[in-house]
Amino acid sequence: AETSTGVRNDVEPVSHAKGDALVVADVVTSLGGIEVDIDGWGVDVAYSGTQKCL
Repeated sequence: AETSTGVRNDVEPVSHAKGDALVVADVVTSLGGIEVDIDGWGVDVAYSGTQKCL
């Protein structure tokens, strides 16, 4: 999610089409504000911080 516009990117289709690549998700503005399903989305690495939604 992007806090100023409310835009959300659908990570799951990207992760399922990744082939052998790693999927890294920036969930800084999402974690704590919307559902973040790292395993369900097929994300390999996710990172966040306390400066946004948390």
